Amino acid sequence: MGGKRAVRLGAGVGAVLLLLSLCGAPVADAAETAPSNAPLPQSVIIVVDPQAAMQQSKAGQAIRVEHDKYRQKYQTEFETIRKSLTEDGNDLAKQKPVMKQEIWQKKARAFDQRVYEFNQRYQSANLAVEKSYREAMGELGQAFADVTAEVANEVGANLVLPIQQVVLHDPRMDMTKAVIERMNRKYPSVTFPVPVIKADSAAADPDPAAAPYSGAAGAQAAPKERKN
Repeated sequence: MGGKRAVRLGAGVGAVLLLLSLCGAPVADAAETAPSNAPLPQSVIIVVDPQAAMQQSKAGQAIRVEHDKYRQKYQTEFETIRKSLTEDGNDLAKQKPVMKQEIWQKKARAFDQRVYEFNQRYQSANLAVEKSYREAMGELGQAFADVTAEVANEVGANLVLPIQQVVLHDPRMDMTKAVIERMNRKYPSVTFPVPVIKADSAAADPDPAAAPYSGAAGAQAAPKERKN
């Protein structure tokens, strides 16, 4: 095998685990008390597929269900509002030729405010859902680390490698199934926090590329945007 490389494990695992070199606190204590000239221990290696463990465990599957549930919930809510805004914006654009300019501009500014608040809430909801998802995956990642360390200690392994970084290994070294089974027993679920949407959590100027709605077709939102 080549030298050590950084392992990209995706959301939730982060830097929680792998490489798990010399797993667990007891080994760390031993390292502190061992003579400096003591010979290095012979490597006893196991491999684990962190992605499979996170995805196939009961808790990992439950997190995806909750994540999708909240995304769908807000998607449905915002799609209804977006359609209403589209209709109101089109009506506003049709009124412009037959309405006094001052009155139309006042309505346009009020409409712009509604659009801004909608886009802000849309982005805030997305941020809240993703924050809850990251927290849940972080808890799952810690559970994965704890269980992997337990399995490694029980089989006498002092080095755990992610299977994605291993070119060739004996199938008996793969402890992924054992890790998943134990995760299912010890951590059948983790907390997925209810997303909290805060009005001030969005940026002061929402990213236009992320905004689901940009206003009425043909309607000038504010007088300062007019070019005479």
